[in-house]
Amino acid sequence: MAEQRVSLSTASLGDAVFSGSSRTNYYWQPEVSVSFAEESGALYVDFGVRGENLRVLESDALVLIDVADGKLAGIEILLDDKEVMRELSRILRP
Repeated sequence: MAEQRVSLSTASLGDAVFSGSSRTNYYWQPEVSVSFAEESGALYVDFGVRGENLRVLESDALVLIDVADGKLAGIEILLDDKEVMRELSRILRP
């Protein structure tokens, strides 16, 4: 199997990613799909946003993957670049 594709509900994504933290949380409910390419070991989370100008913010982030009862439960990305953190915070701010 080359790629596994999983759809997550927007409610579960909001609960898993943006709640439960003591820090300021931004709540956003995108349409999400998750795919995994076994050959490259790449996990891709697609929020369904399309546009003319695409930028990639690069970081040597630590990624933690939560698994509950053999199912993907959450993905935590611990960024290591302050500029990327500021930009992501700006993008997600309501």
